[in-house]
Amino acid sequence: MQWEIFNQFPKVLEKQKFQFSNMLDTINYYCTYGKLDMEKNPYLIELTAKMAEAALFTQHANQTINNSEGAILFQVLFQTFRGTNALDLVFG
Repeated sequence: MQWEIFNQFPKVLEKQKFQFSNMLDTINYYCTYGKLDMEKNPYLIELTAKMAEAALFTQHANQTINNSEGAILFQVLFQTFRGTNALDLVFG
């Protein structure tokens, strides 16, 4: 169930004009506590990276805030999966 909700996050992010706000904390929890699930399903890591990229390069209002949130989410990915091969498929 939790991953079905996670799959809806890109739609929420787009609706919020690529501003994560509190959703950034939620995604951080998913990465931290769902790390093993994400390693088993690279699609989830790819989805997270796409959300980070969308925020990082958005041209919507509050651009600086959105862009920094995208960079923070990339940092979360790199810190969560350091020492593993989990990011290879996305950043290969």
